[in-house]
Amino acid sequence: MAIGCEHLGISQLSAIAKCAGHETSLAFSPSLFYDRNNLHSPFVSRIFNDEDLLLRRIESQSPDVIAFSPLSGTYQLALRIAKEAKSRLKNVKIVFGGVHTSAVPERVIVQDEVDYVCIGEGDAAFLKILEHVESGGQDPLINTWFKKDQYVVKGPQSDFIQDLDSLPIFDKILWENDLPSNYAYITTSSRGCPYRCSYCFNSFYADTGGCKGTYLRRRSPQHMLYELKLYKRRYNFRVVMFFDDIFSMNRAWLEKFLPEFRKEIKTPFRIFTHAKYVDEKTAKMLADAGCESAEIGVQTLDDEYKDRVLNRREDPKDISNAIRFLKHYGINPKMDHMFGLPNEPIEAQEKAREFYVENPPFSIQTYWTNYYPGTKMFNDACAANIISIEESERLKDGHGMDAFTHANDLIEKERVKIYHAYGLIFKLLPNLPSPLRKRLSLKMVLWIPLFVLPVFSFLTAVVAGFLRRNRDHIFYLKNYLYWIPQYVFRRFNLRFFGATKIFDDERAWRRLGNAGLVRG
Repeated sequence: MAIGCEHLGISQLSAIAKCAGHETSLAFSPSLFYDRNNLHSPFVSRIFNDEDLLLRRIESQSPDVIAFSPLSGTYQLALRIAKEAKSRLKNVKIVFGGVHTSAVPERVIVQDEVDYVCIGEGDAAFLKILEHVESGGQDPLINTWFKKDQYVVKGPQSDFIQDLDSLPIFDKILWENDLPSNYAYITTSSRGCPYRCSYCFNSFYADTGGCKGTYLRRRSPQHMLYELKLYKRRYNFRVVMFFDDIFSMNRAWLEKFLPEFRKEIKTPFRIFTHAKYVDEKTAKMLADAGCESAEIGVQTLDDEYKDRVLNRREDPKDISNAIRFLKHYGINPKMDHMFGLPNEPIEAQEKAREFYVENPPFSIQTYWTNYYPGTKMFNDACAANIISIEESERLKDGHGMDAFTHANDLIEKERVKIYHAYGLIFKLLPNLPSPLRKRLSLKMVLWIPLFVLPVFSFLTAVVAGFLRRNRDHIFYLKNYLYWIPQYVFRRFNLRFFGATKIFDDERAWRRLGNAGLVRG
C-alpha cells in the first residue's frame, strides 16, 4: 500500500517479488489535500477521504500479504487501514517496514494488526518473509521481527546490499493505473548519504545494516541507463527526477553517465545535491546533459549552530558558489530552509534574509522542523527536555507530524508569526529585482495578521512558480487534475478494481521478462 506519491521502495520490492514468481498489486491513496507535500486542508481532505475506497480495493485483490512502508506522518493511517483490512481478510499477514518502522520497531510489532516488521533494507528480507508466510516456518529471518505465540522472534541484521546492479529495475508497471506516467519519471542511482545531519533519517538508518560494507552505494552508469532507456520507450516521459540524496557526489561516475544520458535519453532532469558537490566543472557537466534544477539543503545560515546542532559542515561561501555556478549554466538552484529548529537564535532568520538578498536562488522552499523518531535531533531534544516524555511517546506513534504547517507544538508560540513573516519574505525574494530585494524587510510584512501570512506565502509561491514555469508546480497540478476526477469515478463505481488491474500488471511485467528486460 502507498500513500500520496510513488514510493521507490515499493517499486523495488514489487520487482523483487515478481522476479521470484509472486504476484503483486497496488492499493494507492493520493491523500488529496493532505498529501504531505504542500496542500493541507483538513476540511477539503475530509471531502476527498478515500479510506473506504482503499479498503474495497484491498478486499477485491484478496492478498495473502499486505506490505506497508509508512513515514512517521502516515503511520497512523497505515495502522487504521491494516486493522480494517485484517478484519475483512481473516488470513492476511501484515508487514510494516520503512523508515518509521526501522526507528521504533518495538512499538510497531506490538500492534495487534502487525505480524512482521522489517528493519533497514528489505530487499532480501521481503522474500524471506513471503517464504515464511507460505511455509509457516519458525526460524528467525534477517532484518525481521515476527510474532510467534506470545513472543517476538528477532532476526539478525544483515549487511547493506553492496551491488545495486544485482537488483531488478524498479517495477513502474505497478503504478500505471494510479499515477500519470507520461510526464515525470522518478528514479534513483544510489542509496545512502555521506552525511549524518541530525534531523535526517540517515543519522540512524545507516546503523541498521551489519558491520561489513558501506552505506553509500551507487548503481553502475550502464545499469542506470538500461532502466531509463527501457521506460523511456514505454512512457516517453518529459522529465527525469533523480531522488539521490546527493546526485553529483561522484565526478568520475558523472563523467561516464551524463554524456550517455544526453545521447540516449535526451530528456531534462532534476536532482538533489549538496553545496560542497557543486563546483563550476560539475555545474557545466550537469547543464550540458540537460539538468534544469538542483535542490540544495541550506536549513540555516547560522554557521556555529549548523555545525553544533545540525552536524552540517558547509559554510555560506559554499552555498553562494553553488548558486552562482548553477545559475551561470542555466540550472535553477532551489534552496531548502527550516523554521523552528531547536534553540536556533531567531537572528539566524535575518542572516538568511541578508544572504538570500545577495545570493538569490530560483526559489526558497521552507519547512517546519519535525522531530522524527530515531534521528539524532529527536534523541538530543529528549535528553535536553525540549521534548517531554509524553510528547516523545506521541511522536513515536506518528502524531503531530507536518513539515508544511506550524502544527509542531514544540515551536515557541511567540516565534511562529516571525517565522511565517520570513516565510513570505523568502517566497518573494527570488522573484524581485535587486533594489526591491534589498528594501524588503521583516518590518514591512510583520504587520500582516498571522492567519493571512501563510495564505500570502502559498499564493506567492504558486503564482511565481507558474509564471516561471517551475516543473514542481506543473507536476503537482497534473497529479491533482488526474486524481480529482479519478476520485469521483471511483466513488461512484465507474472504474474497475482488483482482478482486472492485477491481470494487466502481471501480463505487462511478463512481457518485459520474456524479452529479457527484467534485470539490468
